[in-house]
Amino acid sequence: MRDKQIVAGQFGENLRRCRKGRELSLAELGRRAGLHYQEIRLLEEGKQRPRIDTATKLAGALEVPMCELTRGIEWRPGKGFVRVGHWEGECRHATELGTALRVSLWDLKEGEI
Repeated sequence: MRDKQIVAGQFGENLRRCRKGRELSLAELGRRAGLHYQEIRLLEEGKQRPRIDTATKLAGALEVPMCELTRGIEWRPGKGFVRVGHWEGECRHATELGTALRVSLWDLKEGEI
């Protein structure tokens, strides 16, 4: 149960921060993401954990990278999910993914894309 509370709570805090930073109401974010505003409210309150498709819709509607919504949530072997401190600047995960993607694309030959 502790893992679920950590994930739901931190995701909800991140979602609310991003939504308010964009000055969007629950209804407007719901319209943009194709979700009911009540579902977003439950997510923000930490009463519901997001599915990956829901989180992806929300990140797209907010025009933020997914890591903004999962910031501060990590899973560690032997410990499970933990809340970690926030870091400044770019999302670490997005930076690592971008580097991996650039390397992968570099290795492709013309016409393979």
